[in-house]
Amino acid sequence: LWENEQVITWGNKLPFVISEYGLLDNPAGDSNAFYQIRSYNGILLSLLDRPDVIDKMSAFLPSFAPYDLASDRVLFKSEDGGSTYAKTSYFEYLRFWQDLKGDYLFTNTDNPHVLQHAFLDGNTNLYLVVQNNYNNGFEIDVNVDLPAGASVVSAEVQRLYEAGNDIARAPFSAVADLSQVAIGIDEIIMVRIALSGLSILPVWEETNHYGDRNLVPMQIGVAENFSVTLPTVSGSTHSAGELHIGLYAFEGFTSGLQSVSVNGTLLSGIPDLSYSAGAPRYWTQISLPVSESILQEGVNTISVVPAEGESLMKITSVRLTSEQATDAVLDADRDLDGMSDAWEIAYGFEPADPSDGALDSDSDGFDNAAEYQSGTNPFDSQSYLSIAGSMEAETGYKISFNSVSNRMYTVESTVDLQAGWSDMTNGLVGNSDLIEIIDHVLISNQFYRLKVHIQN
Repeated sequence: LWENEQVITWGNKLPFVISEYGLLDNPAGDSNAFYQIRSYNGILLSLLDRPDVIDKMSAFLPSFAPYDLASDRVLFKSEDGGSTYAKTSYFEYLRFWQDLKGDYLFTNTDNPHVLQHAFLDGNTNLYLVVQNNYNNGFEIDVNVDLPAGASVVSAEVQRLYEAGNDIARAPFSAVADLSQVAIGIDEIIMVRIALSGLSILPVWEETNHYGDRNLVPMQIGVAENFSVTLPTVSGSTHSAGELHIGLYAFEGFTSGLQSVSVNGTLLSGIPDLSYSAGAPRYWTQISLPVSESILQEGVNTISVVPAEGESLMKITSVRLTSEQATDAVLDADRDLDGMSDAWEIAYGFEPADPSDGALDSDSDGFDNAAEYQSGTNPFDSQSYLSIAGSMEAETGYKISFNSVSNRMYTVESTVDLQAGWSDMTNGLVGNSDLIEIIDHVLISNQFYRLKVHIQN
């Protein structure tokens, strides 16, 4: 909200720092203090979605820690008025975080009560940290979408939780099933996943862009539109991203949102913001993935419609996080499915989905990766690599094929399909036109084939 206001007011944003937080006193008791601290954590944790602001930060301290030398709720405790100190159970908080390392990853969840963040350490270990910010336990389905050739070797989990006045930590132990990882009430877990066969992937930069309004009151069933401008950057392309919407309900959420769209395309995955009796929620930020083909350079229109029965709600802020890549990165293949990211974006595929290369989208017998290699249209069943031949009187046998620019072609021949092939021509440059060659050496039972590769 603060950065959104800065952009609207001044046209840019400036860094800000939250140095510490806490309670001046605790007249309502330890339980109330704990829930207030948890709320503060929720606000601070939203900054972890901001790699442009915070490189890495932990704010999962799950309890109130007063300034009292004799208190157990500090990292060091003194029994003799400050002459000597000893570690308390709260030191488990530091031990919990000591193994975390790696680069921040893009993650999302369909549960608004769960906070999660992921980090990739090189190409060997994936770390997922999750906090349950609700009064019920869950089973989490950890869906690790890996490129082709990569696999999960093993997984283990450690836990941090409150045990009376103490902080307890259960060290790493094996996870039997990543689709059923338990997390208890007010518990924090760290899942460490060992990977195999994962190549170092090209880097996509994330940039943040803001709506032209904030603190906008909503009416039931009435759409509120926001404009978010993605600037044109020479040599770079805006791709997929996430839309973050801050919401505040004066009387607590009852239903939430009916729909959210970007440039007229409805987004999926809107979470259920309703609550059970005794556990109202007044503020939240929802994050929705925006696929490759929706975003555009220039003005993007965000439309938000509240659900029926949801009254007295405000949209506090709108932020669009866009993945942005240089042309060199776009030429790469981040999911290793045999198709460049730029080509996948152009045809509406997902550059992070390794499975779409093996699909035959137009049912012409050539999968999408083969269509990319050939430079043909994956959605046109009449567009595919083919070769034709005919006898030419007194000259020989004519081989012809339609070519595509930025491709190199080789025609090979053989008289025995069980034997090897020989080059007839090599290094024919595609010119987006028909190419014809003549084989002047006529041999009975001659076979021909056409090979293509991308011209570098």
